[in-house]
Amino acid sequence: MRIAIVGTGISGMTSGYLLSEDHEVTVYEAKSTIGGHTATVDVPLNGRNWLVDTGFIVFNHKTYPHFTRLMDHLDIERAHLIGYSMGAKVANTFRASYPDRLISLTLGGYGWPWRSRDESVAEAEVRLQSDFVLPGNDLRALAAVRVSMNDLIPSEKNLRENTIPAFSLVGTTDNVVSRSDLDTLRSTMANLETKDMPGTHAGPDGAPYKLQFAAELIRFLAKHPAP
Repeated sequence: MRIAIVGTGISGMTSGYLLSEDHEVTVYEAKSTIGGHTATVDVPLNGRNWLVDTGFIVFNHKTYPHFTRLMDHLDIERAHLIGYSMGAKVANTFRASYPDRLISLTLGGYGWPWRSRDESVAEAEVRLQSDFVLPGNDLRALAAVRVSMNDLIPSEKNLRENTIPAFSLVGTTDNVVSRSDLDTLRSTMANLETKDMPGTHAGPDGAPYKLQFAAELIRFLAKHPAP
């Protein structure tokens, strides 16, 4: 059968990959590069091009069963996991639950695994209106995430017993992460390498968009190659 697929996001690429085993598949993409929420970019550093995946910040077995199956189908038993801000919190929770699936963990823009108030989504939304919120954030969605985050807090014992190589990378002017929270995390979590990025923050054109962020990330990952 001849099949046309529109879009090269994870759904389009995975569908095309699986269907191509038995059908003639053509994938169409309006942009000049492939990739949706996740994209791979070339980062030139020290005379070499490094392939860095960006954008995908959340992964767990409960809400991504098909993505888990895809990793198993591709024989990807372990991977480097990188999260930023709330994505880092989810990533650290994944490490606590599934350490056997990780090669390393990077926690960008992330401090102590803080606990949100016990409140409703509506109450959290009202409170967030007076807090620091990045431009373009959906307040209601952010409030729902904050309320649900209480289920994503590794214990202090788990942090102290961590065996996965981890990397804390935070901008020095990051208004989302308090320095006291960050210092607590860094003094508690075992096997954690730390690095501050002077003068960078978490907003648009912040730390994740700087070449230094990619350079530090690549340096860390190069120390922990896939087996």
